[in-house]
Amino acid sequence: MGISNATLPARKFKVVDFIAVIQPSDKLRILEDGREIAAGYLPVLMETHTQEMEEVLNKDIRKFRIHPEIRSKDWKKCGFVPPIHPEVLPDFKFSDLIETIWYEIHV
Repeated sequence: MGISNATLPARKFKVVDFIAVIQPSDKLRILEDGREIAAGYLPVLMETHTQEMEEVLNKDIRKFRIHPEIRSKDWKKCGFVPPIHPEVLPDFKFSDLIETIWYEIHV
């Protein structure tokens, strides 16, 4: 017998609260109404964030997921789904695949 979402109490959790508990080496992607507001390593986002990002920090998180991303430099040639940021691909290979874990929050 597992716990369903229906049995959990509703809690408000803001973007700024989430940012306070993750690590600087974590990658974060913030979406609002399906549109990407910000994506990248947490310290870079906090240093270079826009006015729009500033407004998002105090919004409630509606959905959270871990978004694993396994990429290949040849993703187009292989017919793979494009990575979150296809222009940012590493120069090294790990058996031709690179895995990135993103925390994805929707506001």
